[in-house]
Amino acid sequence: MEGVQTESSFAAKASNHSERSANVVFQVRVVGNNHNTTPFTMVQASKARKRDELWDEVVAKVPIVMDERYIGTEQQAANPFHGSSPPLYLLQETCTTQSHRMLHTRWAVMAWENASEYSRWYQRNVNEGTSNTLKIEIHFQNNLVGNEEYFKHYDVLVDAGLGKVTLEYHLVAPMEVNPFIAVVPGTSEWFPERDAIDYLAAGGGCPICKEKAETLGLTSGRNGKKKKAKR
Repeated sequence: MEGVQTESSFAAKASNHSERSANVVFQVRVVGNNHNTTPFTMVQASKARKRDELWDEVVAKVPIVMDERYIGTEQQAANPFHGSSPPLYLLQETCTTQSHRMLHTRWAVMAWENASEYSRWYQRNVNEGTSNTLKIEIHFQNNLVGNEEYFKHYDVLVDAGLGKVTLEYHLVAPMEVNPFIAVVPGTSEWFPERDAIDYLAAGGGCPICKEKAETLGLTSGRNGKKKKAKR
């Protein structure tokens, strides 16, 4: 029957996903207080299908535990992020098929407690994606007070991922266990840009496109009509 997936089709899809994940590598770095960063480490996507698997892979390779620049010095089993707010994950977005907004999104932002968002991101960027390399940042802040500041920081990262603001900072790396300290690109520089978008093609239906078009002088800024070229 048309539209009905058979057992064999499910098996074929699972096989394709497994093959894809074996060929995809994550470049992951941990950022502390918008200042320190670890050198990025490579994680095979097939070993990090879930949020917790990614975390385990990272902490096994990068000595951030008990490091006050990242997650504090008083780690406890009941509260692994003691001294810091729970981390926010920045996940490089490459999907072009689900929504117009996705075309603007350089990275998706995932709060630690929202593990299902990681699974959705994995599905569209690994299982259904085309890029063989994806960048991830895990952000810690140990100077935020209360939920209000935490979610304010979350909103800033979301807006930056949409290109509404730029994160104006560079990062210091690598960690002190290495002999050399260097200034490296900040988040807005490290993540790749998305492909160029035709800001007029959305027909005014996308507020981000509208704002970009007006900023670039492509419209009048009032009625959305294209400006005439000066002679």
